[in-house]
Amino acid sequence: MTTSKVRKIRSETSEGMYFNYVYSLAVGGEKPKEGFKNFIVEDKVVAITPTMVANYFNTSTKNVTQDLSMIGIESEHKDAIMFNKDGELKRKKNRTYVVPSGAVWREISKRYLYQDSEEEESAIFLNVQTY
Repeated sequence: MTTSKVRKIRSETSEGMYFNYVYSLAVGGEKPKEGFKNFIVEDKVVAITPTMVANYFNTSTKNVTQDLSMIGIESEHKDAIMFNKDGELKRKKNRTYVVPSGAVWREISKRYLYQDSEEEESAIFLNVQTY
């Protein structure tokens, strides 16, 4: 079985689906579901929260966080500058998903990040190498 096929199979597990969605939010490939517009500043998602991912998959934050932690993604309280209910930019502390290091990022990406074409995969791994 080729590496690409193994990665595709892994991307279809719950961990892989959660990771690929988090990745897509982080790079701007997707926007969060309704209710999270305050997390979009200058057309970028400023923080990816457990609730954001759980709502997309209609599951609990506990399930998402447990599965992502098994592959190396952590959640911690971090400050993000985002819109408040009055539409003003303010600093707010949120539980946010983080990757603790470049080495962890490279390992997760090699195992779970699935792209439809080899060209897309090559571009991603070139970016990962620059950590």
